[in-house]
Amino acid sequence: MQWSENNLFMNIILKLFPVYIFMILGLSACSISPEELSQQQKRSIENFEFSDWNGNSIAVTDFKGKVVILDFWETWCGPCLSAFTVFNRVQNEFPEDIIFIAATAGFQDTADDARRFIEETEYPFLFVDGSGLSDDLNISGIPYKVMINRDGEVEHAQVGFRGHEGEYETLVGYIENM
Repeated sequence: MQWSENNLFMNIILKLFPVYIFMILGLSACSISPEELSQQQKRSIENFEFSDWNGNSIAVTDFKGKVVILDFWETWCGPCLSAFTVFNRVQNEFPEDIIFIAATAGFQDTADDARRFIEETEYPFLFVDGSGLSDDLNISGIPYKVMINRDGEVEHAQVGFRGHEGEYETLVGYIENM
């Protein structure tokens, strides 16, 4: 009898743990704030070599002439997935002006989680493993977006999601002003 109660309790705890993590990370993602990046962090981003999920090497500087949005995300992050719908709209409307690099943050998702999500969706983004860079940047909340200008230079970062229209207007503003 005692073992069953303990087993039930542990089962409940294990099932609620991801919800707890989501709440902690989700609450930090709810606030919108521009992030100041140090010169060292900017250089790390500009020089980082990502690997896509097929083993190809990708760098943000590969896309000079376009605005690059480097977005750190995870499959369980509601605001991250909401942002993807806006990114998709912007990518379709401005294909010559912007590129989205969707980098897994490495918090909870496994490589299999990311691959499964990529296979099940049809977003036109470059999906990469960003766990090494997210550690270097000390990212603690997602979505975490880094805006890179047409010259391949990091402008700034932003934590959170501004809602569909707010995010759309922000991205179109970057395209028009960078």
